[in-house]
Amino acid sequence: MRIAQTYIIQASPERVWAALTEPALQKKWTGAHAEYDARVGGTYKLWDDYVSGEIVECVAPKKLAQTWKPADWTIENSVVTFTLKKIRGGTQLDLVHENVQPEDYDSTRDGWKNFYVGAIKKSVEGEKRETRTRTAKSVVRTSKSQRQRNKK
Repeated sequence: MRIAQTYIIQASPERVWAALTEPALQKKWTGAHAEYDARVGGTYKLWDDYVSGEIVECVAPKKLAQTWKPADWTIENSVVTFTLKKIRGGTQLDLVHENVQPEDYDSTRDGWKNFYVGAIKKSVEGEKRETRTRTAKSVVRTSKSQRQRNKK
């Protein structure tokens, strides 16, 4: 069985790539321990080792393919491919998951949206909002300080 989904993320492909491949950022959006060796032949473990696999294609920041093996799946040849494309205002991420365990199809399809790519989207877009807020506050503080100095 196959899942194909497309997401629009308001962040650069480099930032989305980092969220896909860097353990510190993965821990942020999964809330659990993560290991990730982002190179062909490298391995990964997510959600405290519940999902693991091997990297089969790695072209930063454009394409990442990895085997997908949750601890309770019997299928051995499940592969997920993420293709990132720079678009106006961010990144288009196309996900294709081949050989999904049939009895887990619905939960896997929903899981990509709710716990994986959806979580990455929320995380990286949230960082962008936090940065804009910090910048705006800094500008307001600077303007206020300048006005106070001008009054003296």
